[in-house]
Amino acid sequence: MTHRAGHAAAVVALLGFLASFSSGGTASKTTSTTTSSSPAGDATTTTAASTTTTTTTVTLPTAAELQAALLSQSDLGAPYSAQQSSGASESGSSDQSASGCPGLSRELNSGSSSQTGLVSDAADFTAGQTGPFVIEQLLTGPPAQFASDYNQSVSDLKSCRNLTLTSGGTKLDFTLTPINFVSGATAARMDATYEGVQVNGYIAVQRVGSAGLVFLFFQIGSGSSQEAYTIYTQALKKAQSHLGQPTT
Repeated sequence: MTHRAGHAAAVVALLGFLASFSSGGTASKTTSTTTSSSPAGDATTTTAASTTTTTTTVTLPTAAELQAALLSQSDLGAPYSAQQSSGASESGSSDQSASGCPGLSRELNSGSSSQTGLVSDAADFTAGQTGPFVIEQLLTGPPAQFASDYNQSVSDLKSCRNLTLTSGGTKLDFTLTPINFVSGATAARMDATYEGVQVNGYIAVQRVGSAGLVFLFFQIGSGSSQEAYTIYTQALKKAQSHLGQPTT
């Protein structure tokens, strides 16, 4: 079982680079309003249109603010312990690959290394050698580009049904089933078998403030969603308390 758990942990590390939405930065949006004026005392009223332009600067969360919004070991408690975050840093590794869903595989294989200016942070946890394993990642970028990339990632996840992940010579063929996980989230259940042992996971993405939340949960020998749901709602609540509701 320990040998199998090690492979499962490698798969969790592989999935950590799913969060490859966009690069970081700031952006502005401009809105215009029209007002009318009528000179007092004139027998004939004339209307002059004037335009007032208001510029609103969207301040994106810093890496430190994203880190503060992530779950910590104290949030989860025993038996979970924090691990060195795999996050997006392992994306593009030569011994890691994804295939089966063109859009999602492309995102996984390209990773975020090419996304200059990306603002992100991640936290990884394990409840022991046999799991469960948890990855949470928060990331943000310029609103227009972020929204476009995020929407594409959501579409790719929604359409994915079979995903093969290879890491360190270990290959897992997952079947993905869309699920109603939490309101506002796009999520799927992932099921595979490795040497006769069930590997089950849950993946969810959701907008939180001006950032995106990516959540991955994997377990061995169980298919229950209860713990994944509990930890995800805990992560979402903390992220929202720091980053607010989704921005448009």
